[in-house]
Amino acid sequence: MNILRNFSFLTTAHIIEKLITFVIIIALARYLGVEGYGVYALALSFVGLFGHVFDGGLNLLLMREMSRKNTDRPQLVGHVFIGKIFLGLIVLILIILLAIILDYKQNVLFSIVIYGISMFFLSFSNTFRSVFIASGRTEFEGGLLTLSRLLLLSGIIIFVIFDIRLPGIMFTHVIAVVVVVMIGFYLCKRFFFAPSWDMDYQNIKKLLKESMPFAIGAIMGEVFFNIDSVMISKLVSIESVGYYNAAYKMSFAGMLFANTLTLVAYPYFSRKWPEDKDGIFRMFGGIFKILVVISCAFSLSATILSDHIIMLVFGEQYKESVMLFNILVWSVPPLYIMHLTGRALEAIGEQRFTANTMIISVMINILLNFILIFKYKAIGASIATVFTSFLIVAIHMVCLKKKMGFTSTRTPVAKIGICLFVLSIVILLLKNFNWFVAASAGLIVYCVLLILLNVLGKNDIAMLRAKNVQ
Repeated sequence: MNILRNFSFLTTAHIIEKLITFVIIIALARYLGVEGYGVYALALSFVGLFGHVFDGGLNLLLMREMSRKNTDRPQLVGHVFIGKIFLGLIVLILIILLAIILDYKQNVLFSIVIYGISMFFLSFSNTFRSVFIASGRTEFEGGLLTLSRLLLLSGIIIFVIFDIRLPGIMFTHVIAVVVVVMIGFYLCKRFFFAPSWDMDYQNIKKLLKESMPFAIGAIMGEVFFNIDSVMISKLVSIESVGYYNAAYKMSFAGMLFANTLTLVAYPYFSRKWPEDKDGIFRMFGGIFKILVVISCAFSLSATILSDHIIMLVFGEQYKESVMLFNILVWSVPPLYIMHLTGRALEAIGEQRFTANTMIISVMINILLNFILIFKYKAIGASIATVFTSFLIVAIHMVCLKKKMGFTSTRTPVAKIGICLFVLSIVILLLKNFNWFVAASAGLIVYCVLLILLNVLGKNDIAMLRAKNVQ
């Protein structure tokens, strides 16, 4: 089974998932209004700060260990589940206590508690999805991902019909994820193996200890992506959280390809290092180029068409999100690359370095948020996000050069620059005629130029056909 096949399955599933999420965001933003959507977004961001604490870094460790030979997979998965039950209950209690201490209003507090329960169950769903990815059966992972979104959307539609608002509408998350967990367990037992539930506390303790660097890095990542909304809620207003998250969600809609492509490459990196360094360098360089090509085109197009996009999706009441979107969308290119550099470093055993990098970056991000939010409000938070994103990638690239001996990505910067320039000209010329036509025409011209200038060619496709880990 090759990387291109796995990428195709995951990409298709993630496209469907993003489209459904897109519909959910529009529906809730319009149904709940700016302040109500602000409460909803705050609940997701607040619990999101602890999202990866529920996992404890165990999913990435699970994928890496399952990609290697002589692993007792049933026992490994069973120990992961036992560790997650222990961690999850502690985290859920901490989330509730912290929300009470921060003295949030009742509807905010209840929304946080309900969504926290859904995240507890989501950690088990994510474990099954990790098993499927590590086993090369990404169609199962993609199926669960799509199903979870469909169930969530169906639940929201039903709740809207019965005019159930916050915090009740948060129960849709709990219902959807519980169903997905049950289906994931069935698929794992039916097609792979049943988890072994032996209570070997020493092995479980060892597993948790080994996964800690993964957990710290992931936790810091969640803090990085969610702390700004929490800080805006306290330093500015709930309404500002609504404006900020509308722009934030639209910006990060472009993260699809980075997540899927680097996720299916992760087991390949884990198994081939260090025996086949040249192969890994070629794979890394090829993926790096693809991510740059996609992310820069997305950010540039979105910037030019930002007012049209925000007005279409969220309506006139969210016009203050346009400026925020213009800034936040430029965090997409560095975050695309961060997906790749982070997973490459973790695959070769440098998870402690990635964790330390995220700790330092989050501290800088929080400091910048305090300074900039006071002066520029939500715009300041947007600037802090973009700056810190570039900082993380710069640190990762230095480490890759030092730890892996990686020298250059051989990315044709000048050629990509020409393609982006023509893309912007086409969109600007057609924007006033029809912005959707402008975006489509620009994309077509951009893709043609990438091929004509040999930025992307047959070698890049051949690279993706490298055999993946079973």
